[in-house]
Amino acid sequence: HLKRTILPALGAGKWVISDRYADSTFAYQGAGHGLGAAVIQDIHRIATDDFWPHMTILLDIEPEAGLGRANVREAALSEDSREDRFERMTGNYHHRLRQAFLSIAQQNSERFRVISAAGSVGEVAGRIWQQVAMTFGLDHGR
Repeated sequence: HLKRTILPALGAGKWVISDRYADSTFAYQGAGHGLGAAVIQDIHRIATDDFWPHMTILLDIEPEAGLGRANVREAALSEDSREDRFERMTGNYHHRLRQAFLSIAQQNSERFRVISAAGSVGEVAGRIWQQVAMTFGLDHGR
């Protein structure tokens, strides 16, 4: 995906927005499932030539609130469309996962923007745009 899609688009001067990258692997496989960070780092370095995004947005929310949203979203889907394996994990798992993401963000503060995901879709979108605009020197007026 990186070599076929992301790098060519960046090379053409386009913006690339991705919903997951290596930080998710560190959090989910590392803190969530106990795989060592050194192993994940080695795999990332080999697979991506140590490529990292210019900016990473972490939408932060208390696990209980996030799970509540996920449950509402899942309930609206048909039985065949549901993907609830992470929602079925214990609350402790989600707290560990959140702490892992926050720790990764703190260790990589030059590219991370931690944004509260509490509030309406419009409020969260506004906070995201504000950070994107500030980071890349864009007009705040959408």
